[in-house]
Amino acid sequence: MSKRVYLFLLFLLLFIDEKFFFITQGLDWRYSMIFLSAFFFVYVKKSRKVNYSFKPFINLYVLMLIISAFMVFYRGVSPVDTIIRSYMLLLPILLYVPMTNIGVRFGTNSLLNLMVSFSKLVSLVLLLQSLGIINVINSDILSTRNDSMRSFIGTYAMMLGAIILFYRFLFEKQKKKWKLFIWIALNIICIFYVNQSRSTIFALIGAFALLIYFKYSQLIKKTGIIGYSLKILAIAFVVYYSYNLVNNIVNLSISSGEASSIIRLEAYNYYFSKFLSYPILGVGLSNVNSLINDGIVNKLYVDDIGIVGYIAQTGLMGIFVVVVFVKQYLAGIKQLSSNHHKLFSSIGLMIVLLLPFNSLLSTDSSIIYVVFILSSLTASIHNERIYSSY
Repeated sequence: MSKRVYLFLLFLLLFIDEKFFFITQGLDWRYSMIFLSAFFFVYVKKSRKVNYSFKPFINLYVLMLIISAFMVFYRGVSPVDTIIRSYMLLLPILLYVPMTNIGVRFGTNSLLNLMVSFSKLVSLVLLLQSLGIINVINSDILSTRNDSMRSFIGTYAMMLGAIILFYRFLFEKQKKKWKLFIWIALNIICIFYVNQSRSTIFALIGAFALLIYFKYSQLIKKTGIIGYSLKILAIAFVVYYSYNLVNNIVNLSISSGEASSIIRLEAYNYYFSKFLSYPILGVGLSNVNSLINDGIVNKLYVDDIGIVGYIAQTGLMGIFVVVVFVKQYLAGIKQLSSNHHKLFSSIGLMIVLLLPFNSLLSTDSSIIYVVFILSSLTASIHNERIYSSY
């Protein structure tokens, strides 16, 4: 198949993963997602020339899913069909090898450009719908905050797209940088005024700040002790300001009785107690689960509380998987000598800053983005080695 066909199918995979943007409730995205994932897994073969450095993490993650699914079945806390649906939706993690091969064959930029294009589509659709210009997204899944439309569709796509574009704006030679600036601005506007997630905004600011630091790090070194003093002061200011910003937002939300903050605090307490009750393997990933029935009834969503929700579902086993992920990710970044290490460092910081609120490893809607990040990093390492050998 040609490059365009492969990338179109990957684009379609992202579109399906975002549940067809909820254009209609009649389309069942689950089976489409599983079918297309299976196609890539079977059709795009593994290459002996590529070092799939994240295979240990992928294998551990799949093993964790198998053990967790078996324990949920053994405990009898979820119907069998619910167990199958809950765990099969995380199987796109197996797309790591096929997606890496596409990045190796057509270049890392083919994957990065794909994510940028998808982020543009997401931001345009959401902004146009919020302005009342189009009406394609099913209104049942939309909510309202600050008297405006709110949606979580394509959150990670917009974040990754904005980071990639900002990286290119700072470090790559572009003929028309004003176009990059416009798309960066549209993504940021959409995240601020449609997504309206404080955790998302916080993580994006952190990623952007790291890229800016990388851009001017040499200038800081040239200024000697003055530069290092300014660097320490800047870090202290960012940490202090970020802490106060988050603390004030949380306190304001609680004091004003904002439901989302109060419910999230209750969810933290509830699911951490579940982790303490089932510390080794957790309660399992199933949405219908009698072990967390009280939480489900009271609308305490496990996906809203990041790493706490993740360890409640996976226990110490899940923590071990995260440790392997972090270790291999850092090792991967160290292998890059080009500017790409700056891009993937900022993406890594984004993941870390999201952890208290959203864990990319525990939800079916985000696992495909984890695969994209790891595949792009692996392809970048391989392609850099190939080019340096000539």
